[in-house]
Amino acid sequence: MAFAKQLRTASVYDAIKGAKRIGEIVRFSFPCSVRRRFEKMERFPHGLIPIADAICRFNPVFGKGMSVAAQEACALDRLLKQRQGLPEPLDGLAQAFFSETQPLLDTPWGVAENDFIYPQTRGQRPPDMERRFRYGAALMRLAAEDPSVHKTMAEVSNLLKPSSALREPQIASRVTDLMNAAA
Repeated sequence: MAFAKQLRTASVYDAIKGAKRIGEIVRFSFPCSVRRRFEKMERFPHGLIPIADAICRFNPVFGKGMSVAAQEACALDRLLKQRQGLPEPLDGLAQAFFSETQPLLDTPWGVAENDFIYPQTRGQRPPDMERRFRYGAALMRLAAEDPSVHKTMAEVSNLLKPSSALREPQIASRVTDLMNAAA
């Protein structure tokens, strides 16, 4: 309570000052990011559509989960509107949805893979992880010098562009030059 009282605004303290603690204060820890590859299933149950964390759960520190969930909801809405009036609108819907959502997941999943920088992170490391880390470091150096590269990085980070935008030839060649100069 003493800590809450010292915060810049009183709103947190005011909200809890009359509350009774019912247990110990514990820290929430995020066990892992998970990507379920439903699109690889040969058959998927008719009429069922997993969405958001049911497909891909991200470490909340990256701030991508709600944005991806909203993008998936928009994709599902488009698909449902396209199927209005069909005799069996749910036939093939899951496969179409999975096809639409894979590109939406690629960029934030690539960000989630950055957790592999920590040795205690479990899971299958992509075989080119070390090169990705070197590319990312060189890309950061380039973005610090070039506003257009910084802008592209911000657009990718905010899911406005796919991560492939950071590997377009005009950026990739400059990043590669920086990597080679550092080697």
